[in-house]
Amino acid sequence: MEPQADSNALTIPTASVTVTFLSPEIGGRNTMPNFSEKPLYRPHIVVQDPSIRHATYDDAGMCNEHYMGIEFVAGPDDADFDVPLQCTLRFTYFPRVNYSTAIHGETFTVREGGRIVAYGAFNSVAS
Repeated sequence: MEPQADSNALTIPTASVTVTFLSPEIGGRNTMPNFSEKPLYRPHIVVQDPSIRHATYDDAGMCNEHYMGIEFVAGPDDADFDVPLQCTLRFTYFPRVNYSTAIHGETFTVREGGRIVAYGAFNSVAS
C-alpha cells in the first residue's frame, strides 16, 4: 500500500519573475547570487515601483515598508548584472507573512537589509 498524501499539507506558493540585479557601481551586490547552490539565496522583496533605490523610514527612524521573505529556487547559471533574468521565487514564510500584493504584473525591489540590490516584476504566481 502506498502512503497517502496529507490533505492538510501546506503548499508554499511560488512565482515566476523577471529580475535585474544592479551592478556594484550603482549600489548593487558585489557578486551575483548563485541560483543553483545551497543554501539558497534568501533576500526580501518589497512590492513597489522598480525605480526606487532607497528604503523609506518614518519620523522615528523605523522602516515603514512591507518586507516579504523569499528564496530564489531557480535561475540561470550564467547570470550577469544589469540584465533581465527569468527566475523562480518561493514565498518562504507563507502563510505567516501576507504575500497578497505579490501578484501578476506587480513590480518589486529586492532587499538585503535596507539596501536595494535588484528590481523585477511578477510574471505569474502559483499557490
